[in-house]
Amino acid sequence: MIVIAIIAVIAAIAIPGLMASQRAANERNASSSLKTLGSAEADFRSNDRDGNKVQDFWTREVAGLYCIKTIDSTGLPIKLIDLSVAAADSDPLAVAAGQYDPLISSYANQTPKSGFWYWALQSDLATSEDYTQATGGSPAVGTDHYHMAMWGFMAYPDVVNSTGKTAYILNEGNMMFKRQLTTQIRPSSLTPPGAVVAPGFTDWPTETMIKTYWAPLD
Repeated sequence: MIVIAIIAVIAAIAIPGLMASQRAANERNASSSLKTLGSAEADFRSNDRDGNKVQDFWTREVAGLYCIKTIDSTGLPIKLIDLSVAAADSDPLAVAAGQYDPLISSYANQTPKSGFWYWALQSDLATSEDYTQATGGSPAVGTDHYHMAMWGFMAYPDVVNSTGKTAYILNEGNMMFKRQLTTQIRPSSLTPPGAVVAPGFTDWPTETMIKTYWAPLD
């Protein structure tokens, strides 16, 4: 009985520390992976990766930065981001369109990456600018899937307090912010969970909101 009690005490001390260590590792992975979306957007726009003859950003969702096919004879996916990030898209396209075929579900099982999902923000609240617009390119993957100058993404934990305690956002300025979470952001129990609806996490925040709720990533 004494041995069992000692083991229980050791476990009670060790397990929370291990969980905290894993959360911290997940959060470092999430912030690093989010940065790769910024690099992918710069590549997508400057090299016209979808071949629509317009220098625009892909803003509809995350997975397209992997799935969209080149317009050359190979028709291979552009693969500007790691497959594991694309598979962790919170709300990927559900219907193939134009060069976006096949969908991410054909390449990988959709699952969070190191405990985090990735989400394409809907708009910039500071400018009231929607991120998804029609930029007039041809051929286009789909309508209202692009923006000429702006984009925004977020990484959020699959289960707050378990897989992570922090959400991260990044936009075209490549300035990353973090926010400590007290409630769940995940919109459903589905996989993938779908479009984020939690107030304060659907769009790029205003300067006032950033000063109030967010902090620059060190």
